[in-house]
Order: sequence, then C-alpha cells, then structure tokens
Amino acid sequence: MATSAQESRIENGERINIWALPDMSVLSAGRRPPPELPSDIFGSSWPLICDLAEGAGAPVDYVAIGFLTVAASLIGGKRKARPYATANWQEPCILWSAVVGDPSSNKSPAMDAAASPLRQMEADHAISHGSDLLRWETESERAKVERAAWQENVKTAVKDHQGVPSMPEAAIVPDEPVRRRLLVQDATPEAVGAILAGNPSGTLHLRDELAGWLNSFDRYSPGGREFWLEAFRGSHHVIDRKGSKGRSQSPSTASVCSALSSRRSCPAAC
Repeated sequence: MATSAQESRIENGERINIWALPDMSVLSAGRRPPPELPSDIFGSSWPLICDLAEGAGAPVDYVAIGFLTVAASLIGGKRKARPYATANWQEPCILWSAVVGDPSSNKSPAMDAAASPLRQMEADHAISHGSDLLRWETESERAKVERAAWQENVKTAVKDHQGVPSMPEAAIVPDEPVRRRLLVQDATPEAVGAILAGNPSGTLHLRDELAGWLNSFDRYSPGGREFWLEAFRGSHHVIDRKGSKGRSQSPSTASVCSALSSRRSCPAAC
C-alpha cells in the first residue's frame, strides 16, 4: 500500500481512546474551590491590592488578607467596636489571619508585599527614636545632678536637725523612651509584653510559618500558650517575673494582630 494511502486511512479513521480523562481533583486533595473574594469591601484600595498581587506573582486573595491584617494592626487599640452605644462589651481592632495554600503558591511574597511598608515606617521611627534617646540622656544627667544636690541638702538638714526637704520633681529620672514598633516576628511573651507596654497602639506579629509560632509557645519558658490565648481578644496581661527589675510590666495585648502563613490547612482565625 502506498504511503499516501496509509496516511489517508489514518486521517479518516475513527479515533478510539481507551483511557478515561484523568481526575484532576487529586491535585487539590479533594478540597473544594475557595469562595470568591468580595473585592467591593476594599473600596478604592482594590486596584493597589491587585497591583501588589501582580508584582508578587501571587493570588490576589493572599495579598488582600495581608492588607487587611496590616491595616488592623495600625488601627490596633485606638478604636474599639461595641454592639450598641451603651454596651459595656467592646472589642478592639484585632485580626488573627492565616494564609493557607499549597507549597510554592507564593504565600510569602504576598505577605511581604502587604507588610513591606511597615518595615520602611519602622526605619523612619528608628531615626526619630535616636533623637529621643539623646534628649532622654540629657534630661537623665540633669536629673542625676539635681538628685545629688538634693541628697546633699538632706545630709545638711539631718546634721543641723532641720526639716528634711522633699525631693524635687527635677531630680526624678524620666523613663527611657520606647521605640515605636510596628512589626515583631520571633519574640517571647515577655518580650512582646515589654514591646506592648511601650506601644499601646499596637503592633503586628508576623510569622511566615505557622508551625514556628506554635512551637515558640514553650520554647523558652512555660506559659506562652496561655499568653496568646489571652491576647486573642486583647485582654490586659500583667507580667511579674524575677528578671523584670522589680517593676511589673502591664502591657495591653489589645493591640496584637497576627498574620500567619502555613503550608497546610489551618483555621483562618488562630
């Protein structure tokens, strides 16, 4: 049979496929498609979120949840919501969010795109904090001189059997200024408590891996799990430990917001 005749029979022959179409659902481990993100809730910020997602090569949902969490951390304890005007029940602006996706689905780049402005803002705060420290050191030295002079007056008054003068306010050493912290990552409950004591407006607790945050609860000292449970709704937490120089730290955890990512499924609110 000529080659042209064979080609004609092949072209015109009936095509039979003995293999069934593959079940592509195995790639998603049987998970259903996620619900569609309601983009209208982001208002005029939606184009920015889309641009950030395109730049990170990540699904826009991932950048959107990071955007919401970062915004909530900046609001922090400055605003609280209550069901009605006379209610005693009020909740601070806290979001516990987790980005869930398969490996290599660009979760980390999406979160970095949303949180990167905080890093630049922290750098700016660090510069201003340096100026605050210089002023504090100047005032502290002046207060030490005032205290030394007052102590000499006390010695003279005791020696002459006169009334002891009260310590002037100028002799009180001012508290050291605390740098504004917008972002923390790997920190113990004691460290987070100290940061929040000086940052009542709040900070963002960001972990790239959910397991790293969970494993840190009891890594250095027990009680980490209880601390984060109390931080869930922003209740007050007083830390009295031996190494706290005799002063209790009373941070309000009302301003902790956490953004977590995981390579496995986990609750959206942690």
